[in-house]
Amino acid sequence: MFLKIKPEHPLDNKLVHIFFDDITHPAIKNEPELAGKLKKLMSISLQNCTNYPYVNIKHLDMIDETLEKLASFNLKYAVIWYDGTWPNDDDFEVELIKVIEEKWSKTDWLAAGHIINRKDDLPQWHEQCIIINLEEYVGNLSILSGRKQYNSKYPDWKVSLENIHDDYTPMWVAADGALNEGDYEMRQAEHDVSRHGLYDDDILNQLFPIAFANGYTIHNLPYEVRQHKICSYIEDDLEHTKGWMFDYDLNTRMSLDESRSFGYDQVSEDKRELFQYKVMDTHIMYVTNTEDVPYNDPIPIDTLVVPCSGLHQYKHLTVNKDTLKRILWTDFSPFGIGWQEHVLKNWDGRDFDKFYNDNFHVIMDLGLPSKEFINYDKENAEEFIDSYGSEEEWLKEWDRIRTLDHQFIKIDVVKEYKRLADLIGKDNSVLLQLSNIWQYEINYINSPHFTTQAALVDLFNTLLFDNCEVYFTGDTPAGMYYEYQNIKQLGGIY
Repeated sequence: MFLKIKPEHPLDNKLVHIFFDDITHPAIKNEPELAGKLKKLMSISLQNCTNYPYVNIKHLDMIDETLEKLASFNLKYAVIWYDGTWPNDDDFEVELIKVIEEKWSKTDWLAAGHIINRKDDLPQWHEQCIIINLEEYVGNLSILSGRKQYNSKYPDWKVSLENIHDDYTPMWVAADGALNEGDYEMRQAEHDVSRHGLYDDDILNQLFPIAFANGYTIHNLPYEVRQHKICSYIEDDLEHTKGWMFDYDLNTRMSLDESRSFGYDQVSEDKRELFQYKVMDTHIMYVTNTEDVPYNDPIPIDTLVVPCSGLHQYKHLTVNKDTLKRILWTDFSPFGIGWQEHVLKNWDGRDFDKFYNDNFHVIMDLGLPSKEFINYDKENAEEFIDSYGSEEEWLKEWDRIRTLDHQFIKIDVVKEYKRLADLIGKDNSVLLQLSNIWQYEINYINSPHFTTQAALVDLFNTLLFDNCEVYFTGDTPAGMYYEYQNIKQLGGIY
């Protein structure tokens, strides 16, 4: 078991996220390559959109021992993720904890998730995510033993008459004596439950009879939590989805208008967020950054490689001003390149907010589909200027920055890393400021197998053989973040 804990991990131990190497969605049991891509998207999301730790488990049949181990760390609630679903932002955790503490804690609850309970059928999960109350589960309950225990005798249960949406999505299902609110009706299994294949396909459905036999409630996720995650409903349009998912050149082969039309006309609505990852190079633009202003000590570099995103790249220029000779601005976004060139040529260094609002049409003129695809944060821009102490100090740096050798190159540094190495050349001391490029979903959804992971190692090796020093700032494929790291001293890339 590998437990990933981030520096920003809250100290209250309220949540832990779990995902598996085993394929967890029954619809893709025979689709290992598709499952692998969905798992990578999930791991990127858990890295970027959560604050609490997460753990990657090899096999589903390790679930009981995993939950017991996590509970021994005093973790309170576990979120189990199915393939094809992931959190969309850290408000998922905020809203989940809120509903646990304000609502579910007033009931005898064991688990929560997306409940489906149609008439004359057993309750089951829709394969998205499940929350386990570790304090109640660990010690006397077992998912694995539940398969045998309840295979012939299924406990009666009560079903909330209030639903989340359709009449088969009850607010909760529970044991007869469990504490909960609202009107309900009693139900019982009319047949030997061994005939229900759903309990063979997904062992996590055993949580329902376990709860019913031991006096617990299982809750449905409310909208305030649901809206902060993505479900790709991978079971629908599976063959069509595989067609465009494994079309690795779709984003480069299609024009902007063609890819936009394809996304709206041939991709179902519930797959569009998934499709956006295929074409994010032409559907998002960063005028400002999503991370904090970097504060680093200078390093002896003459060459700097940076993406065409945000204002924070200029901080790397000013920190290393005494030795820096050239800047390679590299990006796969034509909008990023066009905008950054425009900034260098036309901004006087003052009042960036006014400059942006007077000039964002430059990005639109280049063909960005909508202004809503522009990431711009006024406070982020102000924070950058403030990092210099005063506008006067910044203006001194800006005047000097504009005299340097700036080269703009449209390049996919993941797929064209050999070209990047050639552009950097030999006998240099270089800083690769690659930001979170190796955590971009597009790089995994548009490349087969492990080519994206291998590309970073190959890039590092090529540069190390040909250059004096190589430093790195950014994320690795596994989500390890480095700042101004001398690559020579690392024991490996993780």
